[in-house]
Amino acid sequence: NTTASSDGEEAGALPVAVAVAIPDSDEEAQVVAVAAREEATDSIREHCESHLSLNPDSSYVSWIATLHPENAHVTIDSRFMIPGNPWLTVWEEAKDELQKNGGGREYDDVLVTPSAPPDPSASSAPTVAQGQDDGSQHARKCEGSFLDFIIGNTLVLVCVVASFAFELVASYCYVSYWLCMKVVKMCSPPNVCTFLPFFIAYVIGSCFQLIDMLLLFVGVIVVESVAAANYVIVTILAFSHRRGKKMHQLTRKLPHMTRWAFRQTHFKNWDPPRTTFFVCGRSESNQAQNVSE
Repeated sequence: NTTASSDGEEAGALPVAVAVAIPDSDEEAQVVAVAAREEATDSIREHCESHLSLNPDSSYVSWIATLHPENAHVTIDSRFMIPGNPWLTVWEEAKDELQKNGGGREYDDVLVTPSAPPDPSASSAPTVAQGQDDGSQHARKCEGSFLDFIIGNTLVLVCVVASFAFELVASYCYVSYWLCMKVVKMCSPPNVCTFLPFFIAYVIGSCFQLIDMLLLFVGVIVVESVAAANYVIVTILAFSHRRGKKMHQLTRKLPHMTRWAFRQTHFKNWDPPRTTFFVCGRSESNQAQNVSE
């Protein structure tokens, strides 16, 4: 019974030949197993020190190949790469000591308790998952084609140019509206002499303000329409929803930044304030009002 329990304890472990006496009890079996592990670790350490002294630039894989050639045909046994196994632990300790001693052979005695490797069925699951992740990342890098790249970015450029043109004309309209409002303030309150210039400036200024608002609205509609068309085209050509969505967001983002630059940067402190709906951000007065509330 004792022999069977000892064999079960060592099931799945890497083979190390150590001669031990057959114990008479479970307690003695555990003591003998610990002693066997220590002797095996000392033997491994001696071999590693000798190998590194002769081959200071050697790698862990090459050392395992010399120590266990039966497990290293093309690549070494995967169990030797399990973190915490005595071979890897001894290798890391020996390499550290070799670097500290400048290539010398002075090593401190370190007790390493080997741990049995995990269940192969359990360790194979992360490997499969990692392979799937690598495959998905490779698919993401390779998705799409040159044609959808050219068409998608061309539509993005068209939206940026169109948005810039809309905002340039709208800015002219706003400046005209601003000048008309200055005339209106100069003629206020209107009287017999100032009523005519007051009325003309007010009407023309209101028309320019309306045109400014309409250009903003039309510009947003044009950009959103082209962005939707760009999503459909790129998704079909690239066979990828992800790539189509990315191009859709890019088509909307760059023109939106163009509108923000015209309306929130250049005319931020002008009076009367400019229309900023459909544009990200809020005015400082609105923010202060929300804080006070």
